[in-house]
Amino acid sequence: MIKKVLKVRRYKIGYEVREELHDGSEYGCDDTIIKTAYTTSGDYIGDPRRAYWLCKKRGIKPEKIDNTRKVCSIGFCEKDQKWFGWSHRAMFGFGIGSKIKKGDCGFKPKNILELYASLSEDERSRVVDADVNGLTIEYITYDTVPVNLNEPEGELECVNPKKNYYIINVGRGEWEAKTLDDARIMAVEFAKSVS
Repeated sequence: MIKKVLKVRRYKIGYEVREELHDGSEYGCDDTIIKTAYTTSGDYIGDPRRAYWLCKKRGIKPEKIDNTRKVCSIGFCEKDQKWFGWSHRAMFGFGIGSKIKKGDCGFKPKNILELYASLSEDERSRVVDADVNGLTIEYITYDTVPVNLNEPEGELECVNPKKNYYIINVGRGEWEAKTLDDARIMAVEFAKSVS
């Protein structure tokens, strides 16, 4: 937890670096000073090197996917006319004409049959229901780690924490970005799939 912001340095390129005093009592240690980077509107980017690389070197303006998120994981690059999606593991840019194909990060099957085919043999054996509109499959998983219950699109929803039922929604299947808004959707789906 941040106890106090000690110093703020703003950069013209569109981000700021804060020197923050973090409370160490929760972890049984001394307070720690950490430098972190934020957008000018206060959204968390990460460490200052990542912010420099994204904003200055790549020309990307970081933003959050939506207001339920705490970290920026997409951004637009004016020069390249592309939306980028990223996590700590990967980054990719999407523009007009970008295509999503089966097997790509961010690919979501377009119907219940494709969705069923994308499940492993073990997951198929645990399918308990497919909705009447053909948009979701519900299956049992034995994972003990709960998923993010605040996922805005409800891609994974824990129905019964004791038995862990999950609902998986279908997407667009294979498709091509016709507009920059489409490219943003691709960046969002990519960022979600690699996080």
